[in-house]
Amino acid sequence: MLNADDQKITLAGLSSVGIRLFLVTYDAQGLRAEQSIVVPQLPPASQVLADVMLSHWPISAWEAQLPAGWTLRDNGDKRELRNTSGKLVTEITYLNRQGKRVPIRIEQHVFKYHITIQYLGD
Repeated sequence: MLNADDQKITLAGLSSVGIRLFLVTYDAQGLRAEQSIVVPQLPPASQVLADVMLSHWPISAWEAQLPAGWTLRDNGDKRELRNTSGKLVTEITYLNRQGKRVPIRIEQHVFKYHITIQYLGD
């Protein structure tokens, strides 16, 4: 579950049965993460939040933040983050909902996880 406004972003990671796995918040004070259940194969909560932010924020907000040689490009209904070797790091799939491009899936190839995003009311 994602909650965002002009002051902060809060992301709660849930299991497929609705159990809260982590809660991570990013605001003016920095990043705070709380792991609810210790599961060794889970990626860091801060990485999950970064991927969600990558899917929502415009490319222009990320260009100065990327490591040298990395690229972030939109191509149709996809956004791709590639490293200096051109290897795909993160792939984001979008859907057009009521005239707005919204992320629906994030595939993280380095940490080997994916996120399916569902919107309330769907």
